[in-house]
Amino acid sequence: MFPKKLLHNSFWLIALCMLLSACDGYGQSKAFVYKPVPADYLRDYSFVPRNKTNRDTAFDITRALPQGYVTDGSVDYTAYLQQALNSHPKVAMPNFAVMVNDAGLTLNSGQTVVFKDSSKLILKPSAPGTYEIIRIHNVENVTVYSAVILGDKTTHTGTDGQWGMGIAIRASKNITIINPKVYRCWGDGIYVGGLKNVPSQNVNIVNPLLDDNRRNGISVTSANQLSITGGVIANSNGQMPQSGIDIEPNRPTDVIDHINISDVVTYNHPKYGIVISLQQLRGRKAGETNINIKNPVDDGSGNGIAIIGRPSADDTLNGNISIVNPVYLNQGDAAIKLPLRNYGMRLHISNPVKGIKPRDFDKLKKAAQAQPGVQID
Repeated sequence: MFPKKLLHNSFWLIALCMLLSACDGYGQSKAFVYKPVPADYLRDYSFVPRNKTNRDTAFDITRALPQGYVTDGSVDYTAYLQQALNSHPKVAMPNFAVMVNDAGLTLNSGQTVVFKDSSKLILKPSAPGTYEIIRIHNVENVTVYSAVILGDKTTHTGTDGQWGMGIAIRASKNITIINPKVYRCWGDGIYVGGLKNVPSQNVNIVNPLLDDNRRNGISVTSANQLSITGGVIANSNGQMPQSGIDIEPNRPTDVIDHINISDVVTYNHPKYGIVISLQQLRGRKAGETNINIKNPVDDGSGNGIAIIGRPSADDTLNGNISIVNPVYLNQGDAAIKLPLRNYGMRLHISNPVKGIKPRDFDKLKKAAQAQPGVQID
């Protein structure tokens, strides 16, 4: 027989495990296994044309590098690249890999940056928990074509933080990021937020390929008029919430409005394909939140879509969340995570195309009927 003390301790250990597994929000998932993105999902992405006109008329940053420069990405040329960015509104990156340090590159208003066929920014192994490889702060009218960025997730020398970003857009206006590829950043592939209560506005992200970043593929914390169109976001792992797209403001003064996501594939994220967490907006004094998601595909994530947060009967938000024609395949936990924390907003999930079994769909509809403002059909 087992000693009574051992049985007692075993009981509490089992109870603790059950409690942790039942927690809402950012509970841990099963052990993660990286999976290459299937070729079928990459097919449309690969046909995005490069902007040849801009490339041919831009200043070639190679001319700003020191004599005897190397082309294997082993030497830090951050200062030379930044000097060229400060001197020329339209630049073309060297047609080879270039190393930058955790100071990153800061873009200026009116800037166009073109990456050539073999251009790549490689982050020098770093220790800080925060960095921005390409920084777009308090500027407007910036376009970046075909960026290729490799972070330091596998070579990072520190252990703290979760804010190492490939591209960080904050408090900026009229920003277009076309065909970016961002891999293995310590935090997010792309971050869109604000500074000093000023949101980013009119940001367009077109056909991203974001893979194996540590926290999220894209984080959105404060934005008005954000469009994410097409592309694949895959394998975010290592730091919660480990999601494809995370829409999560930090404070009531943040703005989450006119967010449009269409034709995006999320693939093999431990926790969520897309997660929306609006609890920090509670108590805001004005404004609405409108989020429209069309034709999303999630394959192999823990949950296809989740709208989460701590329950509250006191604070409600104005606005709408619309999810149309979703496809959910091979989720580890659920296609649509319950409960749906919509904070009084109107939430409509319509026409799930594939991946939800009839009995599960009936369960979802019944859950929606019991929750004010929620409709699933």
